[in-house]
Amino acid sequence: MSEFHFVMVVLNSSEKGEKTQFIEELNRANDWIEFRTNTWLVWTKQSSKTWYRRLKPVLSTGDNIFVCAVNIDDRGGWMPKAFWDFVRAKTS
Repeated sequence: MSEFHFVMVVLNSSEKGEKTQFIEELNRANDWIEFRTNTWLVWTKQSSKTWYRRLKPVLSTGDNIFVCAVNIDDRGGWMPKAFWDFVRAKTS
């Protein structure tokens, strides 16, 4: 069963504009949305550890990454309509 994972990346390297390989790895998920610069909500069957192992090699030295599962049932907030449409499409 797929679930949501939160992925946050802090790009500290000089290659801040180059995310092509990172996006190619994200495309291995069932779906994802970048709702803020370098911040994604990923719909996937794989674990956070699997996503960390996939994404870390495409980052540069000095960059940071945080991946965790999200309990979408316990939610609230103020986000753009596209974000909520994405969440509803996966949870309806």
